[in-house]
Amino acid sequence: MDRALEYLEEALKILEAIRKEELPKLVDVAREATERSRAGGKLVSHIIWGHMLVDETRPDRPGQPGVLPQWGWDARDRYSELCEGDAALTNEVHREVKEARERGTYIAGFSVPYLPNKFAPPGTLVTQEDPEILSVEEVSDVVLYCHVPYENGLVRFPEVPYVPVCPGSAVAQVSFYWMASAEVAYRLSDGELGRSPAGEYISVAMERVRRAEENLQVIREAASEMAERVVRGGRFWVYQKGRALVGEACGRASGLMAPKPLDRKAWKAGDVVVVGAELPDEPEDLDVVREARDLGAYSVAIGPEGETLSSADAALRDFGWEGVVEVPGYPRPVCPTSGLINAVLLWMLTAQFVEEMIKRGEVPAVYMGIHLKGGREHNEKMKELFERRGY
Repeated sequence: MDRALEYLEEALKILEAIRKEELPKLVDVAREATERSRAGGKLVSHIIWGHMLVDETRPDRPGQPGVLPQWGWDARDRYSELCEGDAALTNEVHREVKEARERGTYIAGFSVPYLPNKFAPPGTLVTQEDPEILSVEEVSDVVLYCHVPYENGLVRFPEVPYVPVCPGSAVAQVSFYWMASAEVAYRLSDGELGRSPAGEYISVAMERVRRAEENLQVIREAASEMAERVVRGGRFWVYQKGRALVGEACGRASGLMAPKPLDRKAWKAGDVVVVGAELPDEPEDLDVVREARDLGAYSVAIGPEGETLSSADAALRDFGWEGVVEVPGYPRPVCPTSGLINAVLLWMLTAQFVEEMIKRGEVPAVYMGIHLKGGREHNEKMKELFERRGY
């Protein structure tokens, strides 16, 4: 069974729903945010949930137009800086966001599975019972919905009945951030009316996500080899210079407990390493792939065509690292799709790996989101199993 295709199909459903239902709202958000920025207001982004977002959208990310500066994780107190005339794009829902809105800040809320919103069934989220946490509808002037199930995972395995596996939150949030950045950058550049940069972005992204199926045979072979090694005691490592894929793979709701950030002092022959590449031939990525080969570890590289992919044991192509939206005043296209595609490829590979493990009579430990009732307790029990087996 191609579990990788199941994940791919569910990811495409999310993107299609965003294009159909949220794109018009996003264009309106960009218009309002741009007008406020031109009038002297602050324009900030706090779209951080989804694990990989902070690293994926960092200031030095190739293709970053720099029009939506991101606040980091610990920014709750910064909402006190916002006032009338400012605009914030956020997926935070604490009371400080609501207070900023009441002072006249325009708040565009982006829903996430972890936090209360109208699509989360009552009584399912721990966050629904926290008086400090409101719903996205309560804090926002307009809400854009992520269309990701409240449990977060997209692939259901009968052998893992407690939670669907392989999260979809990054698919939505990465798309939202780059769509909004494309639209705002174009409007601030005084580009001609009639274009839809956000629409252009998601169209290219969806085309490339569909093309991810071209990697299917490599995913099948790589997942089988990875399962063989992990069952025999190999460890599962993840590396990326920019760390976005590390944050996406390690320690997250509906993800596996096995993947860990690469520790080059601890890895050994028989291990597995997934290398996420943002650029074709970065020396740091090549060093990891070559060291894996010399060590006897199995490497899977995810990224653009180049020496990193050609040097790895298995190569998953993301069809281009550069930005995809032309904006007047920028020497190169802005807003890359590669982070989004790399996340999709990571979870396609993971879904197929879980299937291969199950074929071998082994069910890997999966994190249950701590936003779900019973999640923390479940994870503590699963950690005991993981520490005993290593997967």
